[in-house]
Amino acid sequence: MEKVILKRNSYSITINEEKCLFKININSIDPYNEEGLVEFLTYFKNTWLFLKDGDKKYKLYAEFESKGYEHDIPLIAYTKIAITMLEINKTLEDKMTSVCIFSDNTEQWNSGFKIITAFWDKNKTPILLTDSKETVNEFLK
Repeated sequence: MEKVILKRNSYSITINEEKCLFKININSIDPYNEEGLVEFLTYFKNTWLFLKDGDKKYKLYAEFESKGYEHDIPLIAYTKIAITMLEINKTLEDKMTSVCIFSDNTEQWNSGFKIITAFWDKNKTPILLTDSKETVNEFLK
C-alpha cells in the first residue's frame, strides 16, 4: 500500500513499504517556485532521515513529466538540490538500493544525469535514466 507523504499539483512523494519503493513525481505544469522547491526538499530529506532508523532499504523511483515545460530553472535550485543530497548522503548510501529516473523527455535531463553519474558508484547503487515504462518495470523488479 502506498503512503502519501506529500502531494501538491506539481510534485508528490509516496512510500510503498511492501515494495520498498520511495517514489517522487514531478510534473512541470507550474513555473519554478522557490517555496515549493524548499517544501519538496524538506519532505524528501526528512522522509529519508525517518527511514534511516528502520531495517528496510528502498529503491528510489523519480518520475519527471516535463514535455511542454518552457520555464527556466535557476541555478540556485540545482544548488539547493545538491546541498540536500549532500546532507543526507550517508543515509542514501545506507538505505537506497537503486535509482530509476523516468522522464517523458530524457533529452532535457541528460546533461544533469551525466554530471550525477560521473561521481556515482554504479556498482554500489545502480542508476538508470529512461523514457520507457517497460525498462522502468524491469529495473525496479
